Amino acid sequence: MTSQPNDLTSLKTVLYDAQSTTDTDSSVYYSLDSSHDLKRPAETSESPPPAKMDTLEKARKEFRITPPDWKNHMGAWAYLQSLAPQHRSMYLEKTQTDQRQRKGYMLGRAASCDIVFDDERISKTHCLIYMEAGSNSVAKGIRIFLKDLSSNGTFVNKKKIDRDQRCLLRSGDIIQLYRSNKLADDDYKHAFYRILFPGAYDVNACTDDYDVKQFLGKGTFASVYSAREIATGKLVAVKIIDKARFARNKRLSKTINDETIVMMAIERHPCAVGINYVYNEERLIYLIMDYVKDGELFNFVVDRKKLTEDETRFIFWQLFKTIQWLHNKQITHRDLKPENILLESKDKLHVKITDFGLAKILAKGERLDSQCGTPNYIAPEILDPLGERSYGLECDMWSLGVMLFICLCGYPPFSESTEGIPMKTQIKQGIYSFASPYWDDISSEGK
Repeated sequence: MTSQPNDLTSLKTVLYDAQSTTDTDSSVYYSLDSSHDLKRPAETSESPPPAKMDTLEKARKEFRITPPDWKNHMGAWAYLQSLAPQHRSMYLEKTQTDQRQRKGYMLGRAASCDIVFDDERISKTHCLIYMEAGSNSVAKGIRIFLKDLSSNGTFVNKKKIDRDQRCLLRSGDIIQLYRSNKLADDDYKHAFYRILFPGAYDVNACTDDYDVKQFLGKGTFASVYSAREIATGKLVAVKIIDKARFARNKRLSKTINDETIVMMAIERHPCAVGINYVYNEERLIYLIMDYVKDGELFNFVVDRKKLTEDETRFIFWQLFKTIQWLHNKQITHRDLKPENILLESKDKLHVKITDFGLAKILAKGERLDSQCGTPNYIAPEILDPLGERSYGLECDMWSLGVMLFICLCGYPPFSESTEGIPMKTQIKQGIYSFASPYWDDISSEGK
């Protein structure tokens, strides 16, 4: 590893740049800044202070609702039409070729949001609006969804959106980030946006835009292929999901939606696989993602038997930085394992986290109770009985620890092959050993 200082230095610079642009949201696991406050914000009154009120009243009298100008925004797939002077109208027009940022539009107080509000009643990441292209035997078109991520709720046409569901938007829907029963429906103090769609928006089927090539791998409900974008020749990965496999299972259907939501919500990061586009078609869903050329960390470790301490240290420096970045956004991955870590470069040991199928965006203070993940890597608290089970972001740290163990010695700390002790008991009681000769040359720091 010491033979490539320039490569490592440049990657570290990119990683630090990515960290510096993230939200300053505090995490229930990381204490990155002593000024971070996990307390609920102080209650605010329904109305702004008098000086601000005077300014808003004046602006309200002069305010005019601005209609969309579709002719000069041919690429826009929606228009957020401001209904109050304190908010600005905005065209939603991110495309699959924009590699700089998240693919959805995040609304909230955090500086990294696409639309930022200076109001304590609004969560740092309040809601996400994103688009999926679709086609069937009759027509092609788009569908636009809203996902609530807030503590207090998002309202569409005065109805509070269920935080566990995404809302299919229709042209003309009214979106509010908070509402008060004390105010009239049209009161500007809680008026936000009307979303409008263009009369026509041209989309293709996935196979019109991409030439699907080599089979890369298969999971329970999806297969992954390499593909080339026909217009540019760019190599991508395509995750193809067969709708028939989960049509009768709402839980699995929600898992697919959650994966799309998480990937649409996060910005580009050098150590996380990004999403470019979603085609939700009649029989299949296509997720167009970054192509990562050198395969899984699992196969890399198997081929090498084990990694050196320096190699392991550099890989896990990237992983810890990336998980820290996700946790600061209140996102838990929940299925970290060597198979879900891809190598962008074997020579540079540049890795990327993939497969956000079990990932979850948590509300502040939210605890989870579903039992999920890969058995060898799940944290002890996930194995608790349902009535006692409670876990959060910290479950990812246990999984990283198991992976770290494997990279250093080449075998897992917990296994069903251990005689006399069920793997569940091994995990719950922390029963593992530094067996000889596998650990003989590992430093005390590594242990």
